Amino acid sequence: MKEPQKEQILRYRCDIERISVIKKGAVALVALMTIAFGLTGIYSCQSMGDSAVFISWALYLIPLVIAWIGLLHMLRLGENMTPKQQKKGPARLLWASGVAMLISGAGIFCCIYFLVTGEYESFSKEFGMVIRVTAQFVFALGTTLLARYNLRQLEE
Repeated sequence: MKEPQKEQILRYRCDIERISVIKKGAVALVALMTIAFGLTGIYSCQSMGDSAVFISWALYLIPLVIAWIGLLHMLRLGENMTPKQQKKGPARLLWASGVAMLISGAGIFCCIYFLVTGEYESFSKEFGMVIRVTAQFVFALGTTLLARYNLRQLEE
């Protein structure tokens, strides 16, 4: 009989202090991304009559929830991890924040389009919406870069 293969262990190249800083940065960025998402949703979904606004806001909720799940898995990781833990933690966080970044990037262009065409009655309200969606984009970009940096610190 063949012996079952031992699961391959990936090891961080960096020390435990660097891992701690990466985890704290990821928590801060995902929390800020969530706050920006909440502020955008509260502002944009005041009247549920506009289903397009609600659908775009709900689309962002999916990668945000997945980012939180990936972050929670990443926080439980130590100095060593298995490939399965990598997929559930940093890789899932990278994927989710990348999708959130794309959705919020599209939202920025939509808000700017509505701002330029004058779809809304108040310029200041729509400009505020551009700022909120841009904050979502920046925090999602930061989370993506941090998760990618975390994955690059691993060696087989």
